Amino acid sequence: MTPDQKNGKKPYRPKRARKSQLLSRMVERIVKPVFGKRGFSNAAIINNWSEIVGPELAKFSAPEKLTFSRDGASGGILYLKTITGGMATEIQHLEPIIIERINRHFGYKAVVGLRLSQGPIPQEQNKQPPKHELTPEQEHALNESLSNIEDEEIRLTLARLGKSIAYRNKTDD
Repeated sequence: MTPDQKNGKKPYRPKRARKSQLLSRMVERIVKPVFGKRGFSNAAIINNWSEIVGPELAKFSAPEKLTFSRDGASGGILYLKTITGGMATEIQHLEPIIIERINRHFGYKAVVGLRLSQGPIPQEQNKQPPKHELTPEQEHALNESLSNIEDEEIRLTLARLGKSIAYRNKTDD
């Protein structure tokens, strides 16, 4: 027994100079100042816009900036750019649903209102991710492995992830 253990103290362990970090956190630190200028504390709303509002609305709209009140206590206002005035009218009618989807995505009341403007949106926003087709055997195996998951949204998300992994493994061969 060491003298420290006799006294009830923990033995001295030197601190590590660098801890391992997730790549996403490292990238977030690099990108945060750029997105911060536009009110986006992280890139999640931009990167996941299609998942949040659905591919049809994402084709015709894009988030521009997110502003918060000075006290920071209330939710923010999301500024959206739409391609046409007709789409702006459509988004106005869907505003409560869109705000609910955004807040559900973040897990808190991040957005309380939308402000719309009309103009061109970035071309990357219009691109759809490539569809990953599986063989019938792979599709059956994936569906079988996810059959015991009750939550529909989680099951669909895991199915997309499984298809992406299977596609990546197929292209690596």
